[in-house]
Amino acid sequence: MLLPFLFSLKAHADALPSMSGDRVLDVSKYNGNINWKQVKQDKKIKTKFAIIRVQSGSRIVDEYRNQYARGLSAAKIPFGSYAYSELTSVSEAQYEARRFYSLSDKRTKFYVLDDESHIGKAKEQTYINAWLAQMRKLTKKKVIFYSYRNYIRDHKIKYSSFDGLWEACIHPWDLYYNPDLWQYSFKAKASGLAPWTTADISYMRHPSVVMSWLKPYTKIKYTKANSHAVVKQTNYKIWTHDAQPGIKSVGTTSRYALNDIKVVQKGTRADNKVGYYKIAINGKNIGWVNKTAIKLVTYQKATYSKAKSTKGWVKQQNLKVKLYNHVPKTSFSAKAISDWNQAGLGKDQQVKVSSKATRADKTKWLRIQKVGSKTRFWVPENTINFVNPVKPVTKTATKPVVKPAPKTVTPAK
Repeated sequence: MLLPFLFSLKAHADALPSMSGDRVLDVSKYNGNINWKQVKQDKKIKTKFAIIRVQSGSRIVDEYRNQYARGLSAAKIPFGSYAYSELTSVSEAQYEARRFYSLSDKRTKFYVLDDESHIGKAKEQTYINAWLAQMRKLTKKKVIFYSYRNYIRDHKIKYSSFDGLWEACIHPWDLYYNPDLWQYSFKAKASGLAPWTTADISYMRHPSVVMSWLKPYTKIKYTKANSHAVVKQTNYKIWTHDAQPGIKSVGTTSRYALNDIKVVQKGTRADNKVGYYKIAINGKNIGWVNKTAIKLVTYQKATYSKAKSTKGWVKQQNLKVKLYNHVPKTSFSAKAISDWNQAGLGKDQQVKVSSKATRADKTKWLRIQKVGSKTRFWVPENTINFVNPVKPVTKTATKPVVKPAPKTVTPAK
């Protein structure tokens, strides 16, 4: 869901909308009897939905609220409900919210806080927060904030926890806070209205956002998770929740493309069956992201020990075999960092062997380093020979042949 910008750098100089097209009407008892079927049939003002007043403060109840709700339902026009607030304290704000909810027709699609007057001694934001927190406990339907530019500015209202902004502004050059719904006139004439009355009319500046107000927050089916993962698709938004009130973006997956991610929870929306992952990095929760953007990975366990022999020799080079910084497939950071040529390791070259590892799939690995170098690599065990292939052959010394001395014959006397 898109949320309104809290502070714009400049006014949004939209052209003043005409009195025709897809529009939203809001009404109260001052509009008297309304024929909603005729309103729906008006070909000039195409009423997408209406918003009816329920109360003003905690004491004044709009006596036309139920009549309007019945008429709108019969005409099959969706509607929301709004409460003009008079918040004097936290407890009063909570009470107004409870009363507003109880007096509103249950067919209402969303609720609106109309906050235009500061009465209490505390900051208005304190009362707004209390009112909204109470409404969140009562309903899963969307809750919208309504006011006008100067009031929002003067009281530094932060409305991003609401599900949208509805701003009143009759001069287009004063439109400032990038509202989703813009109330631009109080003088709309439409079929079905009494000839002596006019209605407030609003223009949908962000139609997809405004129309989403008609749908409540969906239920989520949660399951536990404890999986390693990596970013599969960048530029996917990460949200504070998967489909809960006050949802807002906390970044994108692009930021975590080089991180080892942990999926700690899974959620599946009931309305469209779309799945989301709650992700964390180094034990810190980041937020919820569409599972399409994430790839689950499985790392193998490995057992390590010292090598029995510290001397080895490189067998015939296999250029397809890479040299790794860790035993591959045992952690996110395990990756190929070199090959035999880059490491300067040729056939029959002696290396130091410091450790050995056996992975869960029974493959065996050795940690080696080139003699005279500090860089260590993990390589498959079958690439190293523990018998010196170039051991010199020792020649056996031959004894000189000693010929027997000739026999001396003594002549006879």
